[in-house]
Amino acid sequence: MFTKLTALLNRETTWHIFINTLGNYGNVIFTAGYTFWLVRLMSPADYGTFSILFSIIFVLTNIFDFGVAAAIFSSLPSMIGKKEQIASFLKANFIFQTSLTIIGLTILTFFLEPINSSVLKLDIPQSYYYWTFVSIVMYLWQNFFLNALYAGKRFILANGVITFSNIVRLFALASLVYTSHIRIDYIIIALGVIGPLIIILSIIFVKKDYIARVHKAKVEREDLKISYTLVYLVATQCYNLASRIDLFIMSYFLTKTDVGYYAVAQKIIVTILTAVNSITQVLSPQFALVKKKAEAISLFKKSYLYVGLPALFLIAIALTPTSIFTWFFGIQYAAAIPVLHKLSLVNIVFGFTAIPLLFFLYTIKKPWYVLFNNALMLMIIAAVNWQLVPKLGIEASIWASATAYGVMAIFLYFSVNHELKKLEY
Repeated sequence: MFTKLTALLNRETTWHIFINTLGNYGNVIFTAGYTFWLVRLMSPADYGTFSILFSIIFVLTNIFDFGVAAAIFSSLPSMIGKKEQIASFLKANFIFQTSLTIIGLTILTFFLEPINSSVLKLDIPQSYYYWTFVSIVMYLWQNFFLNALYAGKRFILANGVITFSNIVRLFALASLVYTSHIRIDYIIIALGVIGPLIIILSIIFVKKDYIARVHKAKVEREDLKISYTLVYLVATQCYNLASRIDLFIMSYFLTKTDVGYYAVAQKIIVTILTAVNSITQVLSPQFALVKKKAEAISLFKKSYLYVGLPALFLIAIALTPTSIFTWFFGIQYAAAIPVLHKLSLVNIVFGFTAIPLLFFLYTIKKPWYVLFNNALMLMIIAAVNWQLVPKLGIEASIWASATAYGVMAIFLYFSVNHELKKLEY
C-alpha cells in the first residue's frame, strides 16, 4: 500500500495536479475574499443582480469559445516540438474565435432592452451590459492563452499569472472600497476586465518571442477542426446553460433577494468545483494520447483517485456548522446556508462524471456523447426547476441537480463500457 502511494506521489501527473490544484485553490482563497467583501458591502438584491451579470459572462464566454478549448487540448499535445505548426494552429483559432465573438456581441446589443426589462427584469443601465460584454472578450482571450499553456504542460507559468492577476484584482476592489465606489459596473470592471487583462499581458510579456512567431504564422484552413468543434460547441452550451439555468429561472419566479441567497450558495459550490477543472486540465492531454483499452482503464482509475479530493472538500462543506457560515457571510444570508449544505452533497458526483467526458472528447474523439449527456442534463435541470421553483423556492435546485446527476451517471457508465470494448487491448 505504501509503495503504491509513493509511486502515485512521484508521478509527473501528480506533481502537475498539485501545482494546478494549488493555483486553483489560491484562486479559491482570493474568490472567497471577493465574496466576503461583496456580501458585506452589497445588499442581497444588488448581489443578486451582480451574480446574474457574472452568470451572463460565464455562459457567453463559454458559448463564444466555439469549441476552441477542446480543439487546443485535442490537437496541441501531438504537436509538441513542432513550433511552426503550433503557431499556425493558434493563430487560426484565435482569429476564428475572436471574429465570431465580436459579431455575436454586436448582434446582442440590439436586444438589450427586452432582455433587461422583460426577460431578466433587472432594470439596470445598459452600460452595465456593455462592461459585461467587454469582460466576455477579456475572459475569452485569457482562457485561450491559459489553455495553450495547459496543453503544453506549462502549469507553473499559468498558475503564476493567475495568482498575480488575483492580487491586482484584490487591490482594485480595495481601491473601490477605500473610495466608496462600490457599484455593480465598477466591480465588473475590476474583476472582469482588469483581472483577465493582467493575465493576457503577463503571458505576452513572458512569451513575447513565441507571440511574435504566432503573429507571423500563416493561417491554414485545416487548422480549424470545424466538424469537431461545432459539436463540442453545442455540447458546452448545453452544460453552461444547465449550470446557470436555475439562477435564471429563479430570477423569473422569485425576488432579487431570493436570487442573492441562492447565488451565495452556488458561488461556494462552483468555487470548490474549480478543483475538478484543475485536475481535468492536467488529464486532458493524457487522454488525447491514449490508444489502447488497457491504457484507458489505467488512466480512468488514476483519474477517479484524483477527483476524490474535491469530493472530500464538498463533504467538509456539508459538515461545517451553520454558525461559521453565518459569521462569514452575515446573518442576512442565513437563508442560503441550508441550501449550501444540501448542494454540497449533491455535487459530489460532479467530478466523477467529468472523467468519462475526457475519454469521449480526447481519446475516441466522439463529442456526440458529450452533447447527448449535457443536453440530458440541461433538460432535466430546466424542467425540474421550472416545476419546483414556484413551490419550493431556492431548494428546487437540489432536487433538479440530484435527478440530473443520477441519470447522467447511468448513461456514462454504459456508454464508456460500450466504447472500451472497441479499443485494442
